[in-house]
Amino acid sequence: MAYTMKVFQLKNIPVSLLLLFLTLCFFSGIIGVASAMFAMPILKVWKEALIVVIFVVALLFSKGKVSSKIIIPTLILVLIGVFAIYSMIDILASHTFIIFYQLKFDIIPVMFIVAVLLIFSKMSKDELLAFSIKFVKMTLFLGALNAIAVILQQLFPDSFMGLLGLDAGQWGSDAGVRLNSTEGNIRAIGLQLSFTMSGVLMLFCMILSVECSHFIKSRIIKIFLFSLFLIAIFCTTYKTAIIGVVVYFFVKFFEKFLPSISKISIFIIGAILVLFFVYSTHDYSVYNSVRVYNQTAAYNSIYLRVLEHHNIINSLDSVGKVLFGAGLGINGTFGLDKSEYGINAIPTDSAYIYLVSNYGYVGFFTYLFLLVYIQLKLFMIKDCDIFGARHLIFFTLTIELFYNLGLGNFPNNIFLVVFVAVPFVLKKKGCTREDIAAYSYK
Repeated sequence: MAYTMKVFQLKNIPVSLLLLFLTLCFFSGIIGVASAMFAMPILKVWKEALIVVIFVVALLFSKGKVSSKIIIPTLILVLIGVFAIYSMIDILASHTFIIFYQLKFDIIPVMFIVAVLLIFSKMSKDELLAFSIKFVKMTLFLGALNAIAVILQQLFPDSFMGLLGLDAGQWGSDAGVRLNSTEGNIRAIGLQLSFTMSGVLMLFCMILSVECSHFIKSRIIKIFLFSLFLIAIFCTTYKTAIIGVVVYFFVKFFEKFLPSISKISIFIIGAILVLFFVYSTHDYSVYNSVRVYNQTAAYNSIYLRVLEHHNIINSLDSVGKVLFGAGLGINGTFGLDKSEYGINAIPTDSAYIYLVSNYGYVGFFTYLFLLVYIQLKLFMIKDCDIFGARHLIFFTLTIELFYNLGLGNFPNNIFLVVFVAVPFVLKKKGCTREDIAAYSYK
């Protein structure tokens, strides 16, 4: 009996590690503050270290039996590695450290994808369903703590800044988190590292509060959570997330009330959004229209992004650079001062320009193809889409792609991997709508 129990506990080590990591993700800002407060820079790489541990554990527990679902992410890992070797040969040796630093932003998340698929593929259908419901409830509870923190920070900014030891106008990451301001007000970060992270997290949680409402008994709690997340989204002042709210309900309207035309309607909405955001980030016309109403917001959100996009695109002065990028790690101003290496880096504040700069248009269109494939597949298997992942991917594909670095928007990129992986694995295990309904409170 003791041996059986030991085996049972060992079997659950990968899942337990995954749940521990996902829990810590909701407190990334607190960990960031702790790393600065106690002068422990090692804490800044806690997530990368844990992902590597989860990856190794998942491989060990797979015992050589792997799911076909990991073929594509594994291939991506290999291609990134080959590209990195090519970049090291092509770029001066003094830039090798920058390449290695850059790789942690790309290889680590792909390693997490592989690890998650390995862990989920070893679970039975019922185990994965039970895990999913547990993760839903955990996300809504810990997301609510983040939402309350966001609202309190917006209501009492001076107290919050005093807690971090910052003075007015002292915005930056010296305190372990990044505080930004707009028109004299802070952009609330909740328990995350920046307002972009908290804004998208609140959007994800709001969507989950709607899509997963049948897993919650109390109607009052359902309404409370939805209202809390909606208020928190506006308190972050993150306009991309606010646009995401409007688009979600627009898409939800067609999906719920006009199902016969929903697929074509959603496709048209997505195409219009993508074309609009492409235009708004490559031409100053939209900026000139918006600045009449809000000069500051238009300058920060649109003008600077168009300028940065143009600068990077103009630097692609050969066919090789157009196809494969300006150079791995050459651009991007977060996390590392590249001026010490003689590089005048340009910000890469969107997934689009990040990919174009690092991997060229070959990398960007590969990423775009994968997102479109996942989007279409999720609508095809939506009976298994417990979390409403199709709506989260729709936001990432149509809204975030040109206006936010979703690839590096931790922890939302991590949560998105879990949200998307579950329905794919459940479908392969023969999960039906009835199986999911058995876990609902109706």
